[in-house]
Amino acid sequence: MTSLGESALNGNLTSATVYNPDCKLDKNALWGEALTVTGYEGSTAQTYANSGRFGFVSLGVVSRPTPTPKPTNTPKPTATPKPTATPKPQLAAPTVKIAKVAGGIKVSWNKVTGSPRYMVYYKEGNGGWTKIGTTTSTTYTRAAKYLKSGTTYQFTVRCCANDKKTLLGPYKASGSLTFYAAPTVKIAKAANGIKVSWNKIAGAPRYMVYYKEGNGSWTRIGTTTATTYTRKAAQLQNNVKYTFTVRCCQNDKKTMLSSYTASNSLKYTK
Repeated sequence: MTSLGESALNGNLTSATVYNPDCKLDKNALWGEALTVTGYEGSTAQTYANSGRFGFVSLGVVSRPTPTPKPTNTPKPTATPKPTATPKPQLAAPTVKIAKVAGGIKVSWNKVTGSPRYMVYYKEGNGGWTKIGTTTSTTYTRAAKYLKSGTTYQFTVRCCANDKKTLLGPYKASGSLTFYAAPTVKIAKAANGIKVSWNKIAGAPRYMVYYKEGNGSWTRIGTTTATTYTRKAAQLQNNVKYTFTVRCCQNDKKTMLSSYTASNSLKYTK
C-alpha cells in the first residue's frame, strides 16, 4: 500500500509490518499500547515508530535505485568568425598651396599616384570644412563671386574614388589667405582732369591707383585711403586715351592684397 489514513488501523495492535518504505502514515494510522512496527531502516515506518515511541524491528536497509542523472546539455559549437577584410592602404594626403589670382583664389596640389579623383574643401575663418566638389585635375580656382572680401580662407584636398563619395586618404590644410575683392573702377571727365572712383572693399587698408596711356603698360600713381582720385589736367596729354585701375594694398604701400579690373577707357581732350 502507499498510504494509511488517520486511525486506519487503530485497534490496540501489537505488531504491524510496513513493506513500502515510502508508505504515507497519517497520525494514529497504527496504534497499540504494545505496538511493534516492522519496516526498513530510513523508511516512513521507522519514522512513525520513533515519533510514537513504538518498538521497531528492522527489515534491513531499504534499497533505492540510484537516480539516473539528467543529461547535460551539449554546448552548441561556437560559430567560426568570418575573416575581416584587409583594409586597403590609404593614399597620401596631397600638399595644397593657394594663391591670389585675377579670378579669385587658385588652389593647387601635387598628383597622388593611384588617386582617381580629388575632393576639394574650403573653410572661412575658424569655421568647419565645406565640400566644394571633385575634379581629376590638380588645380581649382575658387571664383571671386563665391568669396567674401576681408574673409580668411583655407583649402584642403583629399583623394577620392570615382563614385565621388569614398575618400581614399587623409588631408593636409593649406595656409591661410585673406581675400580682398578687386575694386570696380569708373572714370569720368572732370573740369580739372579725369576723376577715378571705386567701391569700398571690406578690410582693405589702402588702395593703389594705376593708369595707362593708349595700349601702353600700367604705371603706378600712388596710394590713398579714399575711394576717389582725380588725375589733374596738367598730368594728362591732349587727345590721348586713358585707362585706370585700382588694387587693394597694405599700409606699407607695397604689398598688394587684391587683383584688379580695369576701368573703361576715356580719350582726354583739353
